[in-house]
Amino acid sequence: MRIKNQPIIETDTHLTIRLQQPYWGAWEKYKWEKGIEGFGLSEDLILKAIKKEKKIMISFKYGRYEIVGEKALEVSQKYQSFFKARDGTLLLVVPRTACRKIEKSEQEKRADEKKEHKRAVEVAKAEQQFLL
Repeated sequence: MRIKNQPIIETDTHLTIRLQQPYWGAWEKYKWEKGIEGFGLSEDLILKAIKKEKKIMISFKYGRYEIVGEKALEVSQKYQSFFKARDGTLLLVVPRTACRKIEKSEQEKRADEKKEHKRAVEVAKAEQQFLL
């Protein structure tokens, strides 16, 4: 069972999920390092990753992270960081610091630069129209 609207993308090496946002207040609830958000991973996703011997990739607005299923289980058990979602799915909440950040490739960096340049041009045009 998956969380509603949370598809899993499977590649040769990863099971990837896209989060709208992490659990920002997890550090307070589960007593880990101050200010560290948590990633809620379904128990089914973690068990599937372990069975298929794949890593879990978490993608969201501020970056991409990966963790091995066994480590996700270990960390969530250590902190007793479990959470039941509204749809009844059991989530194991893992601190961001337990995951490895995946850096962007050069191609992704160039694409981001192009998007940022295009956005700056559009903002400049909008400002010019406003001043006229």
